[in-house]
Amino acid sequence: MLDRLGLAYQEAGEWKNAIETFEKVYSLNQALGLTVNLARNRRSAAYNRYMLAGQLSGEERVAQLRKASEEFQEALSLVQKYGVVKKGGERDKALVSVALQVSFDATAATEAAYGFSKEQEERLPKPSSRAS
Repeated sequence: MLDRLGLAYQEAGEWKNAIETFEKVYSLNQALGLTVNLARNRRSAAYNRYMLAGQLSGEERVAQLRKASEEFQEALSLVQKYGVVKKGGERDKALVSVALQVSFDATAATEAAYGFSKEQEERLPKPSSRAS
């Protein structure tokens, strides 16, 4: 559920709240031993940090871009170590499961909300190692 809150913050452009939420989700999954979720959690935090950096300037912007780059690299390492959630697999383990898919145009709808495959995660564009 917390990851959905992070996605809501992300959708609203509330990058700081999204980062904090995805970091909490990461810690929770780590504590619960749900390692297959870690890459997705780390990638989500990195994406929101990257978006936050776009609103900043100077050293603060550079610091956020560097941190985002580190988190993207960590996400890739986690994918290689633990893999990714199989579509439909993790959803069955919850005590309560609520699924809702809404799209005005099914052909343009994305499956990204359900996560990427390991190959898709590894193909995601890698930020340049140079933060400017």
